[in-house]
Amino acid sequence: MKTPKPQSMPFAQNTTGATTNTYGFQSFDPENQFVRDYMNEGVEVDPGAQQRTDLAEQGSQNKWNSAFALGIPQAQRMMMQAAEDRAIRQQGAYDQQNARYRQNALSLARRERLLPQLVQTGGTQTGSSSGYGSVPGQPGFWNTLVGSFGQALGGGLGGGFI
Repeated sequence: MKTPKPQSMPFAQNTTGATTNTYGFQSFDPENQFVRDYMNEGVEVDPGAQQRTDLAEQGSQNKWNSAFALGIPQAQRMMMQAAEDRAIRQQGAYDQQNARYRQNALSLARRERLLPQLVQTGGTQTGSSSGYGSVPGQPGFWNTLVGSFGQALGGGLGGGFI
């Protein structure tokens, strides 16, 4: 029986000749109408944070001024209401700070999308080596690993145990 021919993976580099992958930067034109609209679009992550705080404070005042709280001495009722108001304001400050943080993170993520991107600008060219990770004539790490694994199986990735 014939030994099967080793098969190469679709991402395997051609190592028979001097090949070079060239890379360059692609950036978005800031004068493009789409880019301007994208960056000028307003972002509100949590517009109701202040309103929730106001409603919670109003609910607290209604609770402590209701007929059910009349049996509690006024000094004790004022202390308990002040403690509850502090907790409500603390939660409201946290919600607003969290909303500002998320809004800032979203704004930075939007700007990051418009940064220049590293893209492959040329296919295989013979000649000088330029660009990121383009060493002519030498297989990459994964190709070496796959090749050694294939040899261990007995004749490449398509090989069997004969």
